[in-house]
Amino acid sequence: MDYIVRSYRNLKLQGIPFEVLGDVWDGVLICDEFSILKSIFEEFFLTGDVSKELLN
Repeated sequence: MDYIVRSYRNLKLQGIPFEVLGDVWDGVLICDEFSILKSIFEEFFLTGDVSKELLN
């Protein structure tokens, strides 16, 4: 069984390192817009999936 995995990509922070709980992450993985986070969680809660429009 294969899984389709989608992730958020913040291209405006690409290449900028961020430290989160002691680990360093590329800015491309950091979501700094609360409205997007809310939409992702809400859609997953209601449907069990998140659309391609929200996650690349």
